[in-house]
Order: sequence, then structure tokens, then C-alpha cells
Amino acid sequence: MKTKTSIVLSILIIFLNSVSFCQDNMSETNTVHKNDFLEKALKTLEIDKKFAESFYEHEININEHKKFKKMGIDLKELAYKLAGGKNYKENALESDFVILGTVVKVEYDSTVYDTVKKTYYPLFGSTFSIHVDEILLGNDKYKLQDTIYIMRQTGLYVGSSIDTVPLDLEKQYIFFLTRNHLKILYTALKSMDIENVFKNYGAHTFPTNSKLENKMVFVEKAYSTLGVKSSFVYKNDKKLEPNLKSLKKTIKQIEKINDRGNFYIREYN
Repeated sequence: MKTKTSIVLSILIIFLNSVSFCQDNMSETNTVHKNDFLEKALKTLEIDKKFAESFYEHEININEHKKFKKMGIDLKELAYKLAGGKNYKENALESDFVILGTVVKVEYDSTVYDTVKKTYYPLFGSTFSIHVDEILLGNDKYKLQDTIYIMRQTGLYVGSSIDTVPLDLEKQYIFFLTRNHLKILYTALKSMDIENVFKNYGAHTFPTNSKLENKMVFVEKAYSTLGVKSSFVYKNDKKLEPNLKSLKKTIKQIEKINDRGNFYIREYN
């Protein structure tokens, strides 16, 4: 019996050591990969390191910077642009998903009521259910369900605000979606005094852990959402030059050039 136990323990120790070795190797490989990327970004694009790191987080293929520039995305300029100053091509490149979707349900934060407009502000806790009509970018991430959820809020430093395009029931929009802000918020909340943080920022409710962990919950890239009417695309009621068909084609071309699925096996040297 002791012999069998010793054999089992020996096998377990060997297995754990091999797992640890693989993890160490993987960590070292990831570090080398990131350093190569940052070095090339700094040299080729001549941008600050913090912007190069942002490009790495967004999994942007800087090897194709010339192709991006030809289609209207100058990575050097993009690095220094504020959220509201980015065009739809730039927002697409930095998004986890870009979808054509229809608003099917709205749940407002009932703790904040605007007595003048007689309506609720879309703050923490406000959730928009969106039917996914078509995925324009992001098929290489993971499979979306037919319905996803968008959170909108003000305060803190996360995601969209009430200045973003109003979302109306049964209306169609192009959404540029990310989960990065939710991941940052989730990490921050785990290390903060929740009640005091939200009290200081004037927020009445905050996302639950289950919402933050749900892969079908997103926030919009700030000031990026576009309205769709018939075959035309609008930003703040102003018609954009590309029609819907042309815009969809361009976004899919961005996804093809960026080839995000091969980001971590691609060399940057």
C-alpha cells in the first residue's frame, strides 16, 4: 500500500513540476513577445511607451501600419487621439467586437430620477439588451450569443457616459464594444473600499461581480456608437459619407488586415 502511495505521490510531484516549468516558459515567452512588440512600436511609430503598451493590449498588428495608413488609420496619430476624436475605423481597430444590433430592452437605474425630464438617467445598473443582427468584427475573439448586454454609466473612469448617443427601443445601431474597461473596474473593485469609492463619485449603484464576469456584457468605446436608418449611417444625427454597405466592408477589411487571431504567434522584429 505504501509503495502504491509513494508511486502516486511521485507521479503527482513530476506532474506539478512539469506544469510549473511550462508556466515559467510561457511567462518568459510572453515577456519576450511583448518586449519585441514595444521595441518595434517605439522605433517604427515613434510613440511613447504607454501608447505602445495600449496597442499591445488592443492586439494591434503594427507590422501592417502602412496598410492601415492607406485606409485612413495612422497609428502614430491614433496613439495621441482622445476618445471623442477617433473615427469609426480607429474605433473598430481598438474594439473587441463591432456589431450591427437592435435595442430590444432597456433597464434603467431606478435610484436616479430626473425630475425635469421625468426620466431615469442611464447610470450604473442601467443595462441595454441588444439583439446581435450581424458581427462586423470580433469573430476571432469568442462566439457571441444572439443577445448581448451594454452597460452605461457616468462617474468613475469607465466606459460610456450620458453624453453618448441615446439608445431607443427597436432602433438599430453600430456598436463598437470592449470589455477592457469592465476588467479594469473589476480589478479595482476587488482592492477598494466599495462603499466609500462609489459614495465619493456620487454613484448610487455599481455592477455586480456576475455582470463584470459575464462575457456577454460590454461597454461602448466612448462616443463611438453610430445610428442606422435604412441604408445610411449617422453620428449624432449627422449622416456619414460611407453608407452602411461601404462601412461594413471597411470594418471587415480592418479585421482581415489586423488578423488578431495570430497576434501572439506573430513576430515583431
